[in-house]
Amino acid sequence: MKAIHKYEKGILFKYPDCPKQWVLGDTVILSDIEEFDGKIFISSDYLLAVGSDSFGVCYFDGTSWKGFAPSKGLVGYQLCAAGKFLYFLSQQGDLYKFDKSGNKTIIDNNKRFAWPQMV
Repeated sequence: MKAIHKYEKGILFKYPDCPKQWVLGDTVILSDIEEFDGKIFISSDYLLAVGSDSFGVCYFDGTSWKGFAPSKGLVGYQLCAAGKFLYFLSQQGDLYKFDKSGNKTIIDNNKRFAWPQMV
C-alpha cells in the first residue's frame, strides 16, 4: 500500500503517497489510521521517513505528510482518537497520549502492552 483513499459525499479523494519506511523502502505497511483534530494520522510497524528524520506517527496537513514530532523515533502499533487526545501504543509496549499541541504524556511504561508478550 502506498496511498490512502476516502469517499466523501460519494466522491473519491486520494491522499498523496504515504511516507516511505526506513526498512521497506518503497513498500508501506500501516499499522493503524485515525482521524484526530481534523487530520488523518497513520502509524506503522516500521519507522516512517520524513526528510532525514523518522517517526512512528505521521499526519496529513492538507498538502503533504508530516512527521508527528512527539512520535520521533518511536515505532508504533495502534492509534485511538478519543476526545482531546490521540492515544498511541508503541512497539515497546508503552502507552502514550498526545494532545492537539503535540504534548506527549506516557500513561504506562511498564511494557505490559507489548505484543507479542514475551515472558
